[in-house]
Amino acid sequence: MRKPEPALEAFEKAAEADPNDGHTRRNLGGMPVMSERYGEADADLRKALALVPDDPQTIFGLATALESIGTDAADQEADDLYGKASGKGTNYSVLAGLLNTCVECQSRKLGSGMYSRLCGMISPAPW
Repeated sequence: MRKPEPALEAFEKAAEADPNDGHTRRNLGGMPVMSERYGEADADLRKALALVPDDPQTIFGLATALESIGTDAADQEADDLYGKASGKGTNYSVLAGLLNTCVECQSRKLGSGMYSRLCGMISPAPW
């Protein structure tokens, strides 16, 4: 079994050293998501999204955490995140990254239902 405490401590120290590093914030927020403690992920993932708004793992992590809360408002915000990523002027590399992240996380039972939403967002593809 993995022991996430050393990794969490390392990410916390890195975030203290550089609070504007969006990827460190994403990783710090991702630790609770991986442990299915979704409510704990919110603040760091929101900070990460503000710093790296097109990062697929950040978008997916926050949307997964929100969807897992299970309220209508949280579900709507999760949908809005994906909608933002697939809106006018779609960045298909971001959506491809989201799909890839979603597929990788399916084996850990994260993001159920997101794959079909994302597939709908990229149809028709530009290629």
